[in-house]
Amino acid sequence: MLLCLIAPSALAQGVDDPNGVFQLEGNATKDASVCFPSLATPNPGCPAGSTLVTFGANTDDWSNLSHALATTGIINDGSGHGDTILQGGSSKDINDFGAWGWKQTATTSVQAKDDITHAYAAAYALPNGHTAIYFGMDRFDNSGDATAGFWFLQDSTVSTNSTGGFNGHHVDGDLLIVSDFSTGGAVSTINVFKWVGGANGSLVLNESRSPAPCDPTMGTNTLCALVNPIDGVSSPWGFLNKSGDTTFAHGEFLEGGIDLESVFGSNVPCFTTFMAETRSSTSPNSTLSDFVGPVSFPLCGIRVTKSCNGPGSVSPDGTSVTYTWTATVTNSGIGTLSNVTLNDTYPDGTTASIPVAASLSGGASASVTVTFVATNSNCHSGVTNCPSPLDATNTATAQGTTAGGVVITSPLPAATAECRTPVSSSVAITRACDAANGGATLVAQNGQVVVEVFFTADVTNTGSSQLTNITLADNPAATILPSSTIASLRPGESAHVTGFYFPSVVAPGSCNFSDVIRVTGATATLGGNPTPAVGCPSPSDLACAPATCPLCK
Repeated sequence: MLLCLIAPSALAQGVDDPNGVFQLEGNATKDASVCFPSLATPNPGCPAGSTLVTFGANTDDWSNLSHALATTGIINDGSGHGDTILQGGSSKDINDFGAWGWKQTATTSVQAKDDITHAYAAAYALPNGHTAIYFGMDRFDNSGDATAGFWFLQDSTVSTNSTGGFNGHHVDGDLLIVSDFSTGGAVSTINVFKWVGGANGSLVLNESRSPAPCDPTMGTNTLCALVNPIDGVSSPWGFLNKSGDTTFAHGEFLEGGIDLESVFGSNVPCFTTFMAETRSSTSPNSTLSDFVGPVSFPLCGIRVTKSCNGPGSVSPDGTSVTYTWTATVTNSGIGTLSNVTLNDTYPDGTTASIPVAASLSGGASASVTVTFVATNSNCHSGVTNCPSPLDATNTATAQGTTAGGVVITSPLPAATAECRTPVSSSVAITRACDAANGGATLVAQNGQVVVEVFFTADVTNTGSSQLTNITLADNPAATILPSSTIASLRPGESAHVTGFYFPSVVAPGSCNFSDVIRVTGATATLGGNPTPAVGCPSPSDLACAPATCPLCK
């Protein structure tokens, strides 16, 4: 019996490094260790021809993708009759998606060896800082070799449509990995293609590896794949092959990985979409058979959060409220985004495109401040996000442009933040005898000597909202100058009035004359009107002030 223990190596750094991020050993389950390539369970060693591989504690496998940057999850695809398949002689990898066709009826099917049952992809950050994509599929039958293709696309709109065609287009830098799906063991050839140009571009071979087996005993491959070499390999998800087995027979499970920097250098595209396919030949001119997807593969992403910066600021004149929000946009993918913009909807429903950053690298964030001034003219009943100037809700999405020229947008729902502002509405009044005019004095009127009382009063807005239509009255009735109505008062502003009256009754032996000036009404521009004061002549009075003027001085 041959036993070799593979020690952790800080220098491996390949996609198949057993101490890296993902287990490429030929099965879909997370293992502490395995005999490679036989997949035998160490007992305690390995059979001749196999090497004991011990995996790092933080490595994932398809049964556990907890450390992935992005993943499609396990995508189920129908098998046998009723499968969704590609159709038409133009459904080829060399053509843009507008030429592709698909169909699904009760009888549609492909050859069992080309029939995909599940497909999957995941992205990881390698220990060396590179980004790796892992890909795989399982198939309905192992009755012969097939060719598997894995597309990684930048246009998030690529999808099937209801007329049997495809939406979306290729973008410069789209990636296609084509691998043999052999009947078990090493993969003989992997071809890596890049799409060059836009919708009218072409598929160009970037790299070809032959042979290209993953080898976790070395862990140095930047591109590799392998197929399960034995029968009875457990499936972590529901699986049923043509023979009725719920485990993978040899050659029914394919997995691989690629270091994206080995293909793109530092300019890794911002992939958003994944699709898997099969065809009968390795030639890119071959007509395609089965497919899975397209599905979201958010290696490229953008998100936005919105927060209220506290209660709004009431203007000095008390007629408006200024709100601010902080919007933070994060590049949640790996590729750099340019022209990052906030698509903001103000509380009154108007919109604006606000520049955030000319360039935003993967994982980075940038913030902007959004400002809005609320008044009674733009915030009132019927305005959903601003029913009054004191309650304003701001919403936003964000967008950025990938290196391939694709504009991506943050997912819905939009980021939302509500701000509220408290205000106070109150008024005060003071009164005094008008000494300059004699206060209470004797005057001749219609051949009689009567008492005339002169007074002054100051009305002050003691709240934080503007007050308008402030009305005054006096008990007993008096003439108030310049008017008994004050048009408006800003917060903290006062208005000075004067007045006079003729007492109708003079108490015997009294030289003192008293009256009460009252604020009988006022309208607040912001918030509710002032509330009535206590102790005034009328229960609806907002403020009052009594004063006594002596005739005898």
